[in-house]
Amino acid sequence: MDDILNEYDLYVRVLPVLRYKKREIFKLEYVKIKEDMMWKIFVENVWNNRENIALCDIVDDIINYDSKKIIVYYLNSFDNSFNE
Repeated sequence: MDDILNEYDLYVRVLPVLRYKKREIFKLEYVKIKEDMMWKIFVENVWNNRENIALCDIVDDIINYDSKKIIVYYLNSFDNSFNE
């Protein structure tokens, strides 16, 4: 696999998986969250202390992460900042 040069390149590569997760959250009837918001949640909370994460592990983390936790984090962080 080609080396990923920066965080944006990685984001673009996993965007289809983030879209999958967004659809999963939509099924839980919470439609406001966007892919870039989920990306920030994963970067700050799941991968913050990990280095050299394989792409397959990133995809696995996104697919298997509890969607309800994403919603709760969103409501506690993003939603409050947008309403101010």
